[in-house]
Amino acid sequence: MACTCTTLRSTTRLAHDDLEQVSREMAQSLATSDFLAQRRPDDPPVAIVIDHVENLSSDVLTVSEQWMLVARVRSALPIRTMAETKNVHFLLPPERWKMLVDAGYVAPEASATPLHRATHLMSARLRSLHRAGARIHKITDVRAEVYSFAFQIVALPSRELVWSDTFEFKREARGVVID
Repeated sequence: MACTCTTLRSTTRLAHDDLEQVSREMAQSLATSDFLAQRRPDDPPVAIVIDHVENLSSDVLTVSEQWMLVARVRSALPIRTMAETKNVHFLLPPERWKMLVDAGYVAPEASATPLHRATHLMSARLRSLHRAGARIHKITDVRAEVYSFAFQIVALPSRELVWSDTFEFKREARGVVID
Protein backbone atom coordinates (compact mmCIF):
# COMPACT_ATOMS: atom_id res chain seq x y z
CA MET A 1 0.00 0.00 0.00
CA ALA A 2 1.55 3.25 -1.14
CA CYS A 3 0.36 6.80 -0.67
CA THR A 4 1.67 9.37 -3.07
CA CYS A 5 0.84 12.95 -3.82
CA THR A 6 0.23 14.32 -7.27
CA THR A 7 0.76 17.86 -8.47
CA LEU A 8 -1.34 20.67 -7.04
CA ARG A 9 -4.40 21.60 -9.07
CA SER A 10 -7.79 23.29 -8.73
CA THR A 11 -9.84 20.15 -8.03
CA THR A 12 -9.45 17.00 -5.97
CA ARG A 13 -11.65 14.88 -8.28
CA LEU A 14 -10.28 11.61 -9.65
CA ALA A 15 -8.23 11.90 -12.84
CA HIS A 16 -6.82 9.56 -15.49
CA ASP A 17 -3.37 9.77 -13.86
CA ASP A 18 -4.83 8.35 -10.64
CA LEU A 19 -6.14 5.29 -12.46
CA GLU A 20 -2.78 4.79 -14.19
CA GLN A 21 -1.02 4.90 -10.82
CA VAL A 22 -3.47 2.39 -9.33
CA SER A 23 -3.04 0.03 -12.30
CA ARG A 24 0.78 0.13 -12.05
CA GLU A 25 0.73 -0.60 -8.32
CA MET A 26 -1.97 -3.25 -8.72
CA ALA A 27 -0.06 -5.06 -11.49
CA GLN A 28 3.06 -5.15 -9.32
CA SER A 29 1.12 -6.37 -6.29
CA LEU A 30 -0.66 -9.11 -8.23
CA ALA A 31 2.47 -10.27 -10.07
CA THR A 32 4.39 -10.73 -6.83
CA SER A 33 1.51 -12.15 -4.77
CA ASP A 34 1.33 -15.76 -3.57
CA PHE A 35 -1.69 -16.07 -5.85
CA LEU A 36 0.16 -15.33 -9.13
CA ALA A 37 3.91 -15.18 -8.47
CA GLN A 38 4.63 -18.70 -9.74
CA ARG A 39 2.29 -18.60 -12.76
CA ARG A 40 3.60 -18.74 -16.33
CA PRO A 41 1.95 -17.96 -19.67
CA ASP A 42 1.45 -21.67 -20.42
CA ASP A 43 -0.37 -22.43 -17.13
CA PRO A 44 -4.13 -23.09 -17.30
CA PRO A 45 -6.01 -19.79 -17.61
CA VAL A 46 -7.33 -17.89 -14.63
CA ALA A 47 -10.55 -15.99 -15.42
CA ILE A 48 -11.34 -13.27 -12.89
CA VAL A 49 -14.81 -11.75 -13.16
CA ILE A 50 -15.23 -8.35 -11.56
CA ASP A 51 -18.59 -8.80 -9.87
CA HIS A 52 -18.91 -5.92 -7.42
CA VAL A 53 -17.92 -2.23 -7.51
CA GLU A 54 -18.79 0.08 -4.64
CA ASN A 55 -18.26 3.82 -4.32
CA LEU A 56 -17.91 5.06 -0.74
CA SER A 57 -15.99 8.18 -1.74
CA SER A 58 -17.14 11.78 -1.61
CA ASP A 59 -17.19 11.84 -5.43
CA VAL A 60 -20.73 11.45 -6.70
CA LEU A 61 -20.46 8.72 -9.35
CA THR A 62 -23.19 7.00 -11.30
CA VAL A 63 -23.14 3.21 -11.42
CA SER A 64 -21.75 3.33 -14.96
CA GLU A 65 -18.99 5.76 -13.87
CA GLN A 66 -18.02 3.40 -11.04
CA TRP A 67 -17.74 0.49 -13.46
CA MET A 68 -15.91 2.70 -15.96
CA LEU A 69 -13.20 3.37 -13.35
CA VAL A 70 -12.68 -0.35 -12.81
CA ALA A 71 -12.83 -1.05 -16.56
CA ARG A 72 -10.06 1.52 -17.11
CA VAL A 73 -7.86 -0.04 -14.43
CA ARG A 74 -8.59 -3.49 -15.91
CA SER A 75 -7.60 -2.39 -19.42
CA ALA A 76 -4.53 -0.33 -18.47
CA LEU A 77 -1.25 -1.46 -20.03
CA PRO A 78 0.43 -2.58 -16.76
CA ILE A 79 -2.50 -4.87 -15.92
CA ARG A 80 -2.75 -6.23 -19.49
CA THR A 81 1.00 -6.92 -19.60
CA MET A 82 0.97 -8.68 -16.23
CA ALA A 83 -2.11 -10.68 -17.25
CA GLU A 84 -0.44 -11.92 -20.45
CA THR A 85 2.65 -13.13 -18.58
CA LYS A 86 0.48 -14.98 -16.01
CA ASN A 87 -2.34 -16.20 -18.35
CA VAL A 88 -4.94 -14.22 -16.41
CA HIS A 89 -8.12 -12.77 -17.92
CA PHE A 90 -10.03 -9.95 -16.23
CA LEU A 91 -13.67 -10.00 -17.32
CA LEU A 92 -16.69 -7.81 -16.78
CA PRO A 93 -20.20 -9.27 -16.56
CA PRO A 94 -21.98 -8.89 -19.93
CA GLU A 95 -24.71 -6.65 -18.47
CA ARG A 96 -22.07 -4.27 -17.04
CA TRP A 97 -20.20 -4.24 -20.35
CA LYS A 98 -23.42 -3.32 -22.17
CA MET A 99 -24.00 -0.54 -19.63
CA LEU A 100 -20.51 0.87 -20.36
CA VAL A 101 -21.14 0.71 -24.13
CA ASP A 102 -24.54 2.41 -23.72
CA ALA A 103 -22.96 5.16 -21.59
CA GLY A 104 -20.23 5.70 -24.21
CA TYR A 105 -17.33 4.65 -21.96
CA VAL A 106 -16.16 1.78 -24.19
CA ALA A 107 -16.37 1.22 -27.93
CA PRO A 108 -19.25 -0.97 -29.14
CA GLU A 109 -16.88 -3.11 -31.22
CA ALA A 110 -14.81 -3.97 -28.14
CA SER A 111 -15.84 -7.19 -26.48
CA ALA A 112 -16.10 -8.50 -22.96
CA THR A 113 -17.37 -11.90 -24.03
CA PRO A 114 -15.85 -14.44 -21.66
CA LEU A 115 -13.46 -16.80 -23.39
CA HIS A 116 -13.04 -18.86 -20.24
CA ARG A 117 -15.23 -20.06 -17.42
CA ALA A 118 -14.86 -17.88 -14.30
CA THR A 119 -12.38 -19.25 -11.77
CA HIS A 120 -12.29 -16.22 -9.44
CA LEU A 121 -14.36 -13.19 -8.47
CA MET A 122 -13.01 -9.70 -7.84
CA SER A 123 -14.60 -6.83 -5.94
CA ALA A 124 -13.53 -3.20 -5.91
CA ARG A 125 -14.26 -0.50 -3.35
CA LEU A 126 -13.44 3.21 -3.65
CA ARG A 127 -13.23 5.32 -0.50
CA SER A 128 -12.09 8.83 0.22
CA LEU A 129 -11.42 11.12 3.11
CA HIS A 130 -11.40 14.86 2.60
CA ARG A 131 -10.02 17.76 4.55
CA ALA A 132 -10.35 21.48 3.97
CA GLY A 133 -8.43 24.35 5.51
CA ALA A 134 -7.44 27.97 5.24
CA ARG A 135 -3.99 29.37 4.54
CA ILE A 136 -4.89 33.06 4.77
CA HIS A 137 -7.77 35.27 5.95
CA LYS A 138 -9.70 32.33 7.43
CA ILE A 139 -11.26 31.58 4.03
CA THR A 140 -11.29 27.95 3.00
CA ASP A 141 -8.78 27.76 0.16
CA VAL A 142 -7.04 24.40 0.60
CA ARG A 143 -8.63 21.00 0.12
CA ALA A 144 -7.12 17.54 0.27
CA GLU A 145 -8.71 14.24 -0.67
CA VAL A 146 -7.13 10.87 0.12
CA TYR A 147 -8.51 8.13 -2.12
CA SER A 148 -8.34 4.43 -1.39
CA PHE A 149 -9.00 1.71 -3.98
CA ALA A 150 -9.41 -1.69 -2.32
CA PHE A 151 -9.57 -4.90 -4.34
CA GLN A 152 -10.21 -8.50 -3.31
CA ILE A 153 -10.06 -11.71 -5.32
CA VAL A 154 -11.73 -14.89 -4.11
CA ALA A 155 -11.49 -18.37 -5.61
CA LEU A 156 -14.54 -20.17 -6.94
CA PRO A 157 -16.31 -22.17 -5.67
CA SER A 158 -14.58 -22.10 -2.26
CA ARG A 159 -14.79 -18.29 -1.80
CA GLU A 160 -11.31 -18.42 -0.29
CA LEU A 161 -9.60 -15.01 -0.32
CA VAL A 162 -6.54 -15.38 -2.57
CA TRP A 163 -5.47 -11.74 -2.91
CA SER A 164 -6.38 -8.33 -1.56
CA ASP A 165 -4.66 -4.99 -1.58
CA THR A 166 -5.40 -1.31 -1.15
CA PHE A 167 -3.93 1.49 -3.21
CA GLU A 168 -3.98 5.04 -1.91
CA PHE A 169 -3.16 8.44 -3.31
CA LYS A 170 -3.71 12.01 -2.25
CA ARG A 171 -5.09 14.91 -4.27
CA GLU A 172 -4.65 18.51 -3.14
CA ALA A 173 -6.23 21.63 -4.55
CA ARG A 174 -5.94 25.32 -3.76
CA GLY A 175 -8.24 28.17 -4.53
CA VAL A 176 -11.11 29.96 -2.86
CA VAL A 177 -14.23 27.82 -2.83
CA ILE A 178 -16.19 30.46 -4.74
CA ASP A 179 -13.70 30.10 -7.65
